[in-house]
Amino acid sequence: MVGIGLAAKNSILIRRADVLERSEQIDVMVFDKTGTLTEGRPRLVDILVMEGFEEEKLLRWAAAVEMGTNHPLSAAILREVMVLDLILPKAEHIIEIPGAGLQGFVEGRQIAIGTKSFIESLEGVIPSPQVRANVEAYRQGGQTVSLMAVDGKIAAILVMEDPPRADSRKIIEDLKKAGLKIHLLTGDVEVVARKVGERVGVDEVKFGADPSGKLDYVRELQKKGLKVAMVGDGFNDAAALSGADLGIAMGSGTDVAKEAGDMILIQGGLSKVVEALKIARATFKTI
Repeated sequence: MVGIGLAAKNSILIRRADVLERSEQIDVMVFDKTGTLTEGRPRLVDILVMEGFEEEKLLRWAAAVEMGTNHPLSAAILREVMVLDLILPKAEHIIEIPGAGLQGFVEGRQIAIGTKSFIESLEGVIPSPQVRANVEAYRQGGQTVSLMAVDGKIAAILVMEDPPRADSRKIIEDLKKAGLKIHLLTGDVEVVARKVGERVGVDEVKFGADPSGKLDYVRELQKKGLKVAMVGDGFNDAAALSGADLGIAMGSGTDVAKEAGDMILIQGGLSKVVEALKIARATFKTI
């Protein structure tokens, strides 16, 4: 009771007493990338428009289909549209594939936005060698890339940056000193994932994981006899948060992630992960 009360005073919401006990037993802490180790505010830093298309029109269409979705690019595109003061048309028949992309119809045009593999999986959409080369060049720079297709043709390369939180490396160093192994788990591609992993100092990097893949990764670690904590903030993390021995949800994240978490960091960011661990250990040392 005292431990849970102390955590609450420090903006850490612990749902049940056994959560505090499990916190003290963790061997591996798995972090989602976007919005957890990174700032979670992707910026659209470049848009490479293919011949025959107009940038302003593409941004309007992209923002229309992204509106109201959980796609990580949505906030970045919507901020850009707000700056340009563009009027958005109505989007219809939106289909979202978590961790991959989405598609829908805007002003009679079929719009698809998502990862390179998602766009390539659509019937008749084949990126040119030049598009592939540009995508790889951006990725080598540590940037996240999405492709946009209009009526089955590649229309633009959308380039985002989501830098690591300023305190990410220090937090991970503190957790390592506490005896934990730290893993980075993301749906992003290998190059981007490894660059973020190097910058923040994690032990292992798992990339290209969709929501079910994240849960599978947690279960693989558990099969090795490890007690696993999952830290995430998004719709894509909910299954892994529920499946982990300890689910830690960022208070700035989605409602579904917070509902799936055993512990919610209401405010204060990643530093609260270290505080929660200290409170758990101090509680059981006292007992």
